[in-house]
Amino acid sequence: MAPILFDLHQGGRYSESFGRYCQSLLETRFDEHRKVAKPKLSLDLRSEAHQIVNMAYYAFTNRGAMIFPGSYLPHAYSRATAQLNWSFKDLSKALDALGPGQPTPEQRHDLLKTFEPLGTPLSTGRLPCLTEPSCFVDSEGVIGFWSFPSVIQRKRQDFMLNAVHALSDGNGLTRMPNDPNRYFDVDGNALRGGTAKLELCNLPDGARRPALCPIFLGPDSAMYIKFLEEMQESFAVLGGILAVTHPWLFDAGLSILSSLEHGKIDISQPENLLDVLSFWSSPFSKFELVTNRETILQRIVTSPTWAYDLVWTGGTLTLGRFECPTLGYRFHNTPGTVFVGHLKLIEHGIALGKSEQVQIFASFHESILKRVPQYYIPKAPTLEMWTGYWLHK
Repeated sequence: MAPILFDLHQGGRYSESFGRYCQSLLETRFDEHRKVAKPKLSLDLRSEAHQIVNMAYYAFTNRGAMIFPGSYLPHAYSRATAQLNWSFKDLSKALDALGPGQPTPEQRHDLLKTFEPLGTPLSTGRLPCLTEPSCFVDSEGVIGFWSFPSVIQRKRQDFMLNAVHALSDGNGLTRMPNDPNRYFDVDGNALRGGTAKLELCNLPDGARRPALCPIFLGPDSAMYIKFLEEMQESFAVLGGILAVTHPWLFDAGLSILSSLEHGKIDISQPENLLDVLSFWSSPFSKFELVTNRETILQRIVTSPTWAYDLVWTGGTLTLGRFECPTLGYRFHNTPGTVFVGHLKLIEHGIALGKSEQVQIFASFHESILKRVPQYYIPKAPTLEMWTGYWLHK
């Protein structure tokens, strides 16, 4: 099956070409006779694509053996994944019953009793820490979480960190009032603790038409568009991880970009839209950039339950930890690490580092996804769907 073709602006073409190359490489892992056309990508970008694909395939085919050493798991792919004994669908229903917002400590306790994590606490009380690429599947075969430790190469990380520093120097990062998360500043380092939210467009409460993010319309819009320009290749690389883990959602993201380009998504206040689309090189439609922050346990409550969210970590920290009580594990969270999955359903937090750290949280607005010409299978991929995509593509 040939990939869907999109008519995209410059930024979207970056995302499409890199993501399609990653997908072509992964196809060859399932069928060695497949041929990969030579892409119009630099050698560095091709190397980064190979790194992503190698790690995704390793996570899928080997992770279960790391979590269950010595276990007899005869099915061809059952040993590949860590399988939960409950479904994300049931967890979603339970969370809906609790109402909007983050659960209370008492509600968290009850959820963990009903939806038992795969990992169990150590004698120290801490969750066991996984350092290898991993892939978690629920009782119905839905792939809900991937970890890619240090998947982003050092040179790419430096580019990304420099862009974040430039935004920080221009006072482009702020701290939200009454933010429950704890920020910190590192001695001898210019990077300030703060956050910036960049959304391609959103649907304000009570509005009928989506609007371009206000950050791209205000007096500082040039600074944020410059940030997109400096991150153009890097956002495309992060999009490549979505392309191999949830290819249908990757297509939906590209369709949003194409629909905005051609007016199929009609937005109010379209000033600067083409400038933004020139450099918006990610299938994700919104980002939250966070610097020097301890992130308390949370869920990304604004995301669709079936969609994937992504978290990238950068900076200079060496002992970072990404906590996932829902899964029962902590994950090694060094610079260049990426996590992707159902972060609306999987509670997660980021431990306080002892040096500068940066996170990018990438996600989607369901109200915008629903406006693309096709909804591109609004469901999470199962093992059967995911393997079938690469075997029959």
